[in-house]
Amino acid sequence: MNKEIKREIKLLAKQKKFDQIYEEYGPYHFRRCVSIEFKILDVEKLVKEEKFEKIYEKYGETYQTMQEKYGIGEEDENLLAKKTFWKSIKRTFLITFIPSFLGSFLSSHVLAPAFFADRAIKDNAKKYEKEIKEYEEKIKEYSKKFDPKTQSDMEIIMRTMKDMHETIRGYGTPEIDATGYLGIDVMDKDGIGVCRNMAPNIADKLNAINPEYNARIFALYNRAKEQEENNIENFVIEDEVTIRKKGNIRETYEKDQLLSREIEIGKSSYIQEYEEGKIKRIALEKANKEYEINYDENENIVEKSNTIMEKTEDKEIKKIFVNGRIKEIREKTDQYYKNTFYDENERKIFFTIADAEMDRTIFYYENGQKNFETIVKDGYKTTIYYDEQEEEIERKKEKTEEENIFLTLNKSSKLSEELEELEKSKEKTGNHVMTAVDIKSDNVTLLVDPTNLSLGIYKDGKMYMFNERQPSEAVYDRKFGTELIFKGTKAITQYPADYIKSFLEPKLSIEELEKKYGLQAQNKMLEQIEKEDSKTSNAFKEELKIDTGVTYNLDTNVVTIDRAKTKDKGQEH
Repeated sequence: MNKEIKREIKLLAKQKKFDQIYEEYGPYHFRRCVSIEFKILDVEKLVKEEKFEKIYEKYGETYQTMQEKYGIGEEDENLLAKKTFWKSIKRTFLITFIPSFLGSFLSSHVLAPAFFADRAIKDNAKKYEKEIKEYEEKIKEYSKKFDPKTQSDMEIIMRTMKDMHETIRGYGTPEIDATGYLGIDVMDKDGIGVCRNMAPNIADKLNAINPEYNARIFALYNRAKEQEENNIENFVIEDEVTIRKKGNIRETYEKDQLLSREIEIGKSSYIQEYEEGKIKRIALEKANKEYEINYDENENIVEKSNTIMEKTEDKEIKKIFVNGRIKEIREKTDQYYKNTFYDENERKIFFTIADAEMDRTIFYYENGQKNFETIVKDGYKTTIYYDEQEEEIERKKEKTEEENIFLTLNKSSKLSEELEELEKSKEKTGNHVMTAVDIKSDNVTLLVDPTNLSLGIYKDGKMYMFNERQPSEAVYDRKFGTELIFKGTKAITQYPADYIKSFLEPKLSIEELEKKYGLQAQNKMLEQIEKEDSKTSNAFKEELKIDTGVTYNLDTNVVTIDRAKTKDKGQEH
């Protein structure tokens, strides 16, 4: 994207013309700019117009998801029923015995989502009969690649994840998305889907390979960017933007042109940004410091900067240095905001101080004398001009749409807090699904996340993920309600059985299981798989050397016989 378009989008966003951004630049840029306030009002409007497909098209989320996140349209009867359902789930979540579990779920309003799912599964079986049959045949054919007698569980699981991501286009909005048959979307070369498609697909493959796996889907609330992915290459598709990920490397492309590359090393990030194929910016983000180098169109360095952030209990200070000299100092507390800006010679250009009452900015001459100042207060902007003795010579007052920077920052902080609360409320329902597999040799239920490319176990009613960046946050709650939506009434008996089984002691300790299935073990197995595949490929090529002087070109499908090296006269076929 060129600079003009970026500026146009920023300007439209500042003017709150979000619909224009959507119409002219598509949903990707629209979603990045749209405000929460606009989103809520817009979705409510689309609901009244019964344009539910438009909601998904614009925001990439269903109406139900939007309602759960933002509380939109709570007066809707169907949604009230669903809301009652979620409250009922709380009462039944702590299960000990199957009879008491089933007894708690006899009321129809609690089972409503499961009944809806059962009906959808039945309808989809007819609607997608051809696609389902082809899918099942492909799964059966795919399973023939494996032999559970000679291959380890780890190899089989890692291969299925690797194969899926090597086959499909990537993570993105699914096309069919048929409840009960969600794996169809990520079976073929042009496949595209999300976690609810990937997890069932892996489950179907594993069950075809070895029915004893009893593979099924589990639901949870997944905390964003908490897990470290293994080294399976995978892609995220967002309109014209494609994100390529492999382990700790993330590359962003637009129309096959590289926009950025990010490498995560522990808690640090190394970032490269490109424009029209040329390096534009390099940055290193580490703890409370940021380092940055900016380049011109000829890839010459034009600016080096570093940022230091200091944070105490009641104050935040940010210092920005450019080419070794102080450029800006920002200071914020609950009572005020200050910002001092300097030129390349460290001379003060302007100074801003703002609080809940007003926003005042003083501009200076190169010699340090006051030039003029502006005061933004109560919807008016007052500009005061000074002479060489810093005596006031003129004052102008006019209406303005400029906002007090202190109030704007507070509003932004408050909105962030509200979003965090909304995100916390979403934890009750879940936002992610993965595959659960019974590993009999270890007497454990292994968790396979083909979306975030990680493994874990289900133990004592909790989900423990081995790829978590912070071990203290590696524990997740299983969300039974979400499973009802995907699996229907089948989930009712499966959940308590899984729950009770999870309390059986595995043959290995948690530490031993992590060593066997953790991130290092996953990547080690991937290396082994790639080496074996490479050997197989080379062996295949060797077999095609028919005889001395006889070669076969794999690309052109031509056999060539060198008559000087063979007894018989040859020709090209």
